[in-house]
Amino acid sequence: MNPFIYIFLISWGYWLYLAFSSNMTVQFDSIGYEQLGALVASKGWVEYFRTGPHREPLYPLLISLSMKISGLFSCPYYKIQTAAQLIIFGLTQFLAFLIMRRCKIRTWIIGATLLYVGFSPALVNTALSLYSEILTYPFVLGIILVAASSFKALKNARSPRIMLYALLLGGLFTGITLVKGIYEYIFYFVFLFFLGVFWQTFRSKKQKVNLNSLSLVIIFALSFNLPVIGFKAINKKYNGIFALTDSRADYSLYASAARRTEPLTGRQLLAAIAYTPGEGACRAFFNEKECYFWGIQNYDSYGLTMLGEVSQTVPKDQVSKTMRKLSLEKILERPLQFTFLMGLETIKMFFWESTKIGFVDYPPWLTQLYDWIAFKNSIRLFISLLSLLSFFYLLVYILRHLRSVLNLTNENGSVEEMPLFLLLIIFLHIGLYALFMTIPRFALPIAPLYLVTIAFAAEHILPATKMLKRV
Repeated sequence: MNPFIYIFLISWGYWLYLAFSSNMTVQFDSIGYEQLGALVASKGWVEYFRTGPHREPLYPLLISLSMKISGLFSCPYYKIQTAAQLIIFGLTQFLAFLIMRRCKIRTWIIGATLLYVGFSPALVNTALSLYSEILTYPFVLGIILVAASSFKALKNARSPRIMLYALLLGGLFTGITLVKGIYEYIFYFVFLFFLGVFWQTFRSKKQKVNLNSLSLVIIFALSFNLPVIGFKAINKKYNGIFALTDSRADYSLYASAARRTEPLTGRQLLAAIAYTPGEGACRAFFNEKECYFWGIQNYDSYGLTMLGEVSQTVPKDQVSKTMRKLSLEKILERPLQFTFLMGLETIKMFFWESTKIGFVDYPPWLTQLYDWIAFKNSIRLFISLLSLLSFFYLLVYILRHLRSVLNLTNENGSVEEMPLFLLLIIFLHIGLYALFMTIPRFALPIAPLYLVTIAFAAEHILPATKMLKRV
């Protein structure tokens, strides 16, 4: 039997055990998700838009479906929700497998990575908690697969295949944007990348490649913008605001700008550095007040206070524009200090693994393991360092092979498309989230990409042996 079958079966056995022995705990943001799911299930989408704009709609839609199904079977909706999320998690593991196979990674490295995906405390937590990160995984991994396939096929595929790839890629970006709105901006960067590819092919004067890249750019743009703009237009019709989601991003950006541009002492900057691995690391060297300054509660107070003031003085359709203007003014007060602290925030995005994310009640033995200081600190540090080092390895690797990767006029092609898009999506995700304060949850959508990157680096760094031969 294929060894990967055993890994998938072991993983599913563990997940099913946890599904029956653990429970979701609804608190903080998950309360909002639950309320929106109930709103859609009971009153429909018109009421969702009329009372909005709300959070991105796709995860509340999944919750509402779970609630409706639970009514048919007279069981708690969160059990249906857990089952749906485990299916999504299984798909995540399989897509990671496909990417690693496309990267020609050795069997034992793929197996070890898949096993870690199946048992990762942070990833498993997303499958069992009422938070939207679980829904991002198939979209992010799908984007890597389809974008790489699109890029590879540009010079030799027939137009119908290019059109299909472009349509699928636009649909994947639409899907993840309706889960995490920040991907609207990531789309535009990826679109610019493909626009640059079109310009390169235009200059090469190869008509076939040029027409293929033009088709890709046009269909990719339309298949994303039409549904997203349509969603915003529905919001405008029912609640008067042409927006994808609520004002969380606006007040969060202002909070980031306001806190990062305050006059800071040397000790406050050292506390910010210590906070990079997490609050626990900060508290090991600084007192509670010094660490609180860099915490999420203090952060929210900046943004929510200003949002309240702005909402009382300008029309509601001008609130977003005003908050962004105020954010820019704050950044320009101390741009170097803001940039330095933003750099620290990028490092925080590699500290995604954690046994203490919360929102799930585990069986006693697992709770005790996750509370064990030696275990929780070592796995967090080890995986975080591997993620960081592997990312830099991938960066250097792509820079060394960049010319061959981007050379669409080379008839021999390139095998580096997958690593290229791995690097691009990780880089864009980290860069855009670094504008705000980040917590481990914000890095989780790209956590499977980190693990694939670790596998990719291991493939190229670890020597092949007779016992661990390449497949």
